[in-house]
Amino acid sequence: MLLSLNLFEAFGQVENKTFNIAAVGDLGCGDNGQKTISSIQNTKPNLAIFLGDLAYTSDLRCFFTPTNNLENNNIGSHVLAAIGNHDIDSSDGNKVTKKELMDHYKIPLQVIIVKHLIMVKSL
Repeated sequence: MLLSLNLFEAFGQVENKTFNIAAVGDLGCGDNGQKTISSIQNTKPNLAIFLGDLAYTSDLRCFFTPTNNLENNNIGSHVLAAIGNHDIDSSDGNKVTKKELMDHYKIPLQVIIVKHLIMVKSL
């Protein structure tokens, strides 16, 4: 199935044809992950995509706190996230972290699940 989408119209960028996208996965909460999130924020993307395995810990504050600026800003950034297996069914993540992520991104129970990947939309 092919999907045709005019991203400029979808995100209100009809006049400005510049559309910046940042995508990253396997962040973790260490120094490299925090530097990566900071770098993404500095580029002021129209769309930030987090590709799963977000924290590698059951305490998601280390992911939610730095990404909060991307989700609640005046520049119009939008955030998409995929929840990885380390976020929900490993020693790093569990049912609690899965619920926290689903609540945070307002993920309905009817989501696309392919093996250990859950696609999330928060626009």
